[in-house]
Amino acid sequence: MIKIIPAPPAKKNLHCLLVGDLYNFGDNITAYRQEVDFMAEVSYDLFQNQDISSMGLWLYGYTEKFASLDESLNNMRSSYDLLLNDLYDIKYNNRGDKPLSTAKAIETLNNLVDGNNRVNCLIFFSAQENTSELPRLDPDQNKSKINRIVGVGFSGTSLYKVITPRGVAVSVPYIYTEHDVERV
Repeated sequence: MIKIIPAPPAKKNLHCLLVGDLYNFGDNITAYRQEVDFMAEVSYDLFQNQDISSMGLWLYGYTEKFASLDESLNNMRSSYDLLLNDLYDIKYNNRGDKPLSTAKAIETLNNLVDGNNRVNCLIFFSAQENTSELPRLDPDQNKSKINRIVGVGFSGTSLYKVITPRGVAVSVPYIYTEHDVERV
């Protein structure tokens, strides 16, 4: 008798870029670690639920690693373990270089040219308290295939006006729960 084993469910062909905020907590390294832990838990759930085909990491703020958007897109990870290695390889750096602000990070994403269609999903993190002056996160669909955007306001930040109408905004407290992870 031949036993037929069903194939695992097909992934949804989502290629998500996690955009991490190493800017808005100033020199509070503990807060950045908390954000990284949250990103790790969100990534785990997405990979486990078979939603993600690949995921990459781009950081703005006080960092040297994962600071190049193009390099991040060229290093999309197809497994949680590989992405986890990247997440815990993040190094806070405040050596006087002018860090990329939240507004500049949004402008960079809005102007992204991705002819190779490496990414079609953004999960954008920010802990900026006053978001009223931020530009709208609205990548040019003629230059990239980004069609799914989730804005995660970490530490209670509201990204509603920055993310909508193209995306969904979720506000997460600094001390988050599993329910907060699931909402993303």
